[in-house]
Amino acid sequence: MIYRTSKNERGFTLVEVLIALFIFSLISVGATSALTSSLRGQAQMEERLGEVSNLENMRALMRSDMASLTLRERREPYGNVEPYVLQSGGEILLDFTRTGRSNPIGEPRGDLQRAAYIFNGDQLIRRTYAQINPAPQSGYVDRILVEKVADAKMQLVTYNPALSVESYIEGYALQITKAETDRINKAKSALRLLLTFENGDILTQYFELGL
Repeated sequence: MIYRTSKNERGFTLVEVLIALFIFSLISVGATSALTSSLRGQAQMEERLGEVSNLENMRALMRSDMASLTLRERREPYGNVEPYVLQSGGEILLDFTRTGRSNPIGEPRGDLQRAAYIFNGDQLIRRTYAQINPAPQSGYVDRILVEKVADAKMQLVTYNPALSVESYIEGYALQITKAETDRINKAKSALRLLLTFENGDILTQYFELGL
């Protein structure tokens, strides 16, 4: 007896199977590529949002610090009196004393705090000291504000309305004494932070002095 197979009962040929596998592989590669690109884009977006958040936190913190500056002569680590309200030099962009330190435990203590902004490596750091007049071995706490910084400068900018020009001092010259603060305030002065990032972006931020 001879059995005949109809067209509808026949299976796939080898060529058809290979074509189907090829089409499936193309679809898989495309889907994988799209998924990888989407995940990479999401990671870049999250990194960018994190950088923006860090910059906003830095601005808020520096704005608070500059508004809370206090006119207080300090002592340097070896006990000598420093007549400067604001000072910079080396990796220290700005060294200052501020008021308004919180006291969460409620114990009696002053509200003054010694702090500094430091450019170290590729990081802008805010350093707070354990004492107002820190000794050489005094403890401190560093908080990284932003990273991937190629260069950082802090400038005292003075604006003269009569001449419509700006003048500024920076680096080791940024040493402001109590006696100079009245002149600084009358001349409409502010601190200007200049950050140059590794990708070439430049951030310029002005902070009003609360002297």
